[in-house]
Amino acid sequence: RFLSTSGEAIYKVVTNRGHCIYANRTCDPEIFNTSNVTKLCPGAQCAFAFYGGESLYHKYIFILQICNLFVFLWLVNFAIALGQCTLAGAFASYYWAFRKPADIPSFPLLAAFGRSLRYHTGSLAFGSLILAIIQLIRIILEYLDNKLKGESPINSALMLVTEYTLAIRQGFRRNILANLSH
Repeated sequence: RFLSTSGEAIYKVVTNRGHCIYANRTCDPEIFNTSNVTKLCPGAQCAFAFYGGESLYHKYIFILQICNLFVFLWLVNFAIALGQCTLAGAFASYYWAFRKPADIPSFPLLAAFGRSLRYHTGSLAFGSLILAIIQLIRIILEYLDNKLKGESPINSALMLVTEYTLAIRQGFRRNILANLSH
């Protein structure tokens, strides 16, 4: 379900015969056979349940990992956008120079990087936020598609419609970007 490094292994009492007062309680597999539970609940076992713990942090660790994934996507998209904006600024400083050797700055990449940070950080951050949201939605939908594969025809149809819609949106975005460069 999530990373095994997010905590220690948690074991719980599992019984398949009748009702046991110790069912679903945590247990230690090393001392379980010598404990009182096996006498009170015949057939009970100490089985692995999950990694983590039972604190508030461990209850929300999956949501926190999704937030980490979102921030990762946002920062990667921001770094890519900042690099593209910096390169565009460096090329523009050469293209718009009237006297080519004299008007070009000494360090065009550094100057373009400074201009990108000073004047375009907000636009780059907002654009990368939009891209990160779309990418996170796609990742979640691909995860659901893999989990629900073959479950029912309704799930398959909904996933096909969603994938088709995202493919159209991506094609539309590519078309706009191609037309903007001309």
